[in-house]
Amino acid sequence: MRTGARLLGTAWTLALGCWAGPALAEAIPLPKPPTFPTPIAPSCGDAIGPNGSYILTADVGPCSTNPALTITGSVSVSLGGHTVYCKPGRDSRVGIKIRESGVWVGNGYIKGCKSALYAEGASENEISRIKATGVTVSGFSEGASVFDLGGIPRVVNSHHNFVHDSMFVGLVGLDSDETSTSSGLSVDVSDHVLRNTVRTVGVGIQMVSDVASPPEQPGEAASVVEHNDVSDTIYGFITLGNNSLRYNKASKSETAFLIHGNFNVLTHNSAKGNIGDGFVVNDEGDIIEANYAGYNGGTGFDLAHGPSSEGDYLAYNTATHNRIGIEEHYLAANDQIDYNVALANSAVDLFDDLFFVDGCTPPTYDGNFWNHNRFHSAEPDCFAARLN
Repeated sequence: MRTGARLLGTAWTLALGCWAGPALAEAIPLPKPPTFPTPIAPSCGDAIGPNGSYILTADVGPCSTNPALTITGSVSVSLGGHTVYCKPGRDSRVGIKIRESGVWVGNGYIKGCKSALYAEGASENEISRIKATGVTVSGFSEGASVFDLGGIPRVVNSHHNFVHDSMFVGLVGLDSDETSTSSGLSVDVSDHVLRNTVRTVGVGIQMVSDVASPPEQPGEAASVVEHNDVSDTIYGFITLGNNSLRYNKASKSETAFLIHGNFNVLTHNSAKGNIGDGFVVNDEGDIIEANYAGYNGGTGFDLAHGPSSEGDYLAYNTATHNRIGIEEHYLAANDQIDYNVALANSAVDLFDDLFFVDGCTPPTYDGNFWNHNRFHSAEPDCFAARLN
């Protein structure tokens, strides 16, 4: 390959010399030959960096060091199809720790680590085609104390990361407390999460954002999470503010999508075959549009936030074969619910808890608007009469 590159350069110089003369041939720069990654066989606890491109030639571990490997520079590291192993057991630690920006890691496996990948003080990294098994969290977050479901903070500082085409599979045999505090992937401001698969963890993909106001530009989002597939979790996706979720799938989870922050945009996502609810909206200013919730044990679309001035926009969604299709909880107000289809749900298609609690006395703070929705059943009766 390298000999071929030299021959190509020589031929290029001769051709220029014949066509334009030796002076011009010397003045025109030759194309650079391709660069090749440096083969390495690191041991447990080694650091890779600070510069260059590397490819592993052998597996690493099982490692009792924390982390197993550290990336200390702006480098490209291909695992070359090899595996980084943490020492088996509940005390396993970090597989690969990224401490610099501009890192690329890909093409291999990470097994038995409590945290397969962990970025700290690092930004604009790319994680590609990694399969991590026995993982409880891979963290990419920006300057925030991220409290998981067990209240344990993870403070890191990383943003503008691109995590794609990877798989995160949780530990097997954890008790219920350990499972609830695990997560497949945790990201924050301006990250891009694309085509990943997450299985058997407490939270599949969680987005923690410090953006608490509407975006300055249309379509701007804290993070973009798209085309991911999550199953066998307690929460499939959790978004905490101003994130964009599109074309994601969640199944076999207790709750598929938990919208627990303001100004999120969810489009073309699917919640199918979950134990509990499909989409639970717990805050204001969210846009929930063109999503599907079907065959879930709970509610397809559950609007559960308290009184607010912003409200949520729920439109062009489909809810079928759930227990309840679309539900407005007591105190939820200022929501716009338009052009949705709610059919063949076992208990009821549309339910407004506000009327049920108030005994069909229209409350003065009822600011919800239901328009042009398709349904067969609605409760309570006074709410149904109002829709008709």
